[in-house]
Amino acid sequence: MKDARQIAAELGDFFGTACQDIAYQRPWDYMDDAAQKWAITARANGCRDLPGAYADHLYNDPDLASDLLGDRLYDACGDDDELHDACVDALQRDMDWMPGSLFESLRRKPIDTQGVIG
Repeated sequence: MKDARQIAAELGDFFGTACQDIAYQRPWDYMDDAAQKWAITARANGCRDLPGAYADHLYNDPDLASDLLGDRLYDACGDDDELHDACVDALQRDMDWMPGSLFESLRRKPIDTQGVIG
């Protein structure tokens, strides 16, 4: 079984690759308003490698990190709360530029909605 450090390293690699994939494969014509505004500003400031700069921008986005890492973290740790928290701690050490609120949000276990009548 993998330890928290290994899992966190794999999650960090996944996040970096996902940011690159989004930036390089995303059709620029379909960007949301905030992303289009960011791209226009980057171009105006002389950016030559817009996809690369956008990948860096995404890599610093805590909301994207939460979205992409949350399910993967749960999948890797299952119901093992101790392992889960150890992975979040390792991610926080590895991704020290992200705000602490990201890691607090990752500590919350997804709510099991199976069997809940909606």
